[in-house]
Formats: sequence, structure tokens, C-alpha cells
Amino acid sequence: MVCLVVPFRQQREFDRERHLRAFLAHMAWFMEAGHHVVIVEQTDDGRGFNRGMLLNIGALCCDD
Repeated sequence: MVCLVVPFRQQREFDRERHLRAFLAHMAWFMEAGHHVVIVEQTDDGRGFNRGMLLNIGALCCDD
């Protein structure tokens, strides 16, 4: 099984959600049955984007 962890943060100046939808549609072509894509999103609380923490959280989700 493959688990792909994607850190995500929506930004006002970019339409990242549209990019994410396009990415997921593209990856569906590559991914086989039983493989997972986990999207981890940081809240917009004014703190910096902590990509490392999001990847660690996503990896924990893949262990289930």
C-alpha cells in the first residue's frame, strides 16, 4: 500500500483549492486500488506554515 501525504494551506491570493482538485484528479490516474492520498491542512491562525508537523500528522493517519 502506498500512502501519499499532501500538506495543504489555502491562501487568499492563490486558488490553491483548484490546484488541489486538479492534483487529485491527476493522481487518481496513477494510484492503484488500496493506495491512499491524505490531505493535511493547517488552519489559518496566523502562524507560519509548519510543513514538517503536517507531514508527521499525515504519516500517523497512514498507519491506520
